[in-house]
Amino acid sequence: MISTEPKLDQKSLEFAAFDIIKRRKRITLFKLGKLWVFKYFLDDKETFKALAEAYNEDKYRFEFKTFGERNNALKILERMGYDYELVEDYPSSEIHFLNPCQNLDLAIF
Repeated sequence: MISTEPKLDQKSLEFAAFDIIKRRKRITLFKLGKLWVFKYFLDDKETFKALAEAYNEDKYRFEFKTFGERNNALKILERMGYDYELVEDYPSSEIHFLNPCQNLDLAIF
């Protein structure tokens, strides 16, 4: 009896595993006045703990007052698997929720 199932050798399995690209999470930081801020639910406790000092509980956002604080946070985020985008020239009146179920990158600050 002849088998019609394709045979997978070691080489084809290596290529299949190589083609898988893990998608990174993306965070947008906005410059609002003198602050750099972002809203994002960090489900990873280790990342949240590393950035906890910058978390504003009243406004549910992370705030960075200096470039040093911001750059340190960006290094932490990058190390934890996040990509980021910096937005400096965006009118704060235009930042709003598009849909409450979407990512919290865009929100009323």
